[in-house]
Amino acid sequence: MSKKFQVFVSSTYQDLIDERQDTIKSVLDLGHIPSGMEAFHAVDFEQFTYIKKIIDECDYYVLIIGGRYGSMNDDGTSYTELEYDYAVSTGKTVLAFLHSDPSSLPTNKCDADPHALAKLEAFRGKVSTRRLVSFWSSPHDLKATVIISLSKAFSELPGTGWMRADTAPNEEILRQINQLRGENEKLKEKISSQSPKIEISNLADLDDSFEFPYTAVSRLGESKSSGKSRKTWREILSITGPNLRTISWASEIKSSLESHIKRARGSYSVSIDPDYAARIRTQLELLGLVKFASGSNSKTGYAGETAILTERGRSTLSEILAVRRSD
Repeated sequence: MSKKFQVFVSSTYQDLIDERQDTIKSVLDLGHIPSGMEAFHAVDFEQFTYIKKIIDECDYYVLIIGGRYGSMNDDGTSYTELEYDYAVSTGKTVLAFLHSDPSSLPTNKCDADPHALAKLEAFRGKVSTRRLVSFWSSPHDLKATVIISLSKAFSELPGTGWMRADTAPNEEILRQINQLRGENEKLKEKISSQSPKIEISNLADLDDSFEFPYTAVSRLGESKSSGKSRKTWREILSITGPNLRTISWASEIKSSLESHIKRARGSYSVSIDPDYAARIRTQLELLGLVKFASGSNSKTGYAGETAILTERGRSTLSEILAVRRSD
């Protein structure tokens, strides 16, 4: 009973050729079907109508954003953004991957026109506010993040998919699968309840604050400066938690905080001291908000530490981000 999912890969083209090819190969390595408009380097209205039909046939929509906004239609909207808007409107599962620092990309991979840069920034903001996103800083980093995110989506948000007609499951097979899933969940709960817990007196709680140092590069890239940020653990969870609802690399915690500070300062880039980043990860674990584990993919050979919100982390984050009525 092998089901294959179809994944549409969307991005600008010339600046992200290698990243697109790596992503397409990752989909193939995972045993599924990549789709994209590799034949249409320039897109017109009629071609976009066809692209929408391809998106309709897909189970997942992967968006990669680098340093360019892309070719635009007569209304000044890029076809990449049009693809994204259409995928969202049809209820597709969208996985978005944004470059963590577009200004660090080579000049031939970035927009020089201020108008295009403004549109790119607005597009990034739209994608970031409407759903969870992942950040990448290199093709290698992107490939690893795509593999983890897709694997998690295939498991937790399965699409309709494709399968051979002669392998369709019967009711008895489905019943057995559901029974095994239930037994698996019970075993997981039992193991979790028996895991030893670390007791630390005077452990800082959600409303206690923590100060950590960072280094920032100026907007023009001409100088470096040191700074300190003080956040409560509740604030740190609100910044890092949204990207940990699904399994992510543990380094996503540091990247999320750096991106937050970078936006607040208007800097080119921000780097948090690694020792303090490690302390932040440890505290989130001790507070029972984040669970860490070793992760790998047997097909690609990638391995590393992963992170995901615990049930307490999820409920606490929902409480923090909930929109409340004004009296």
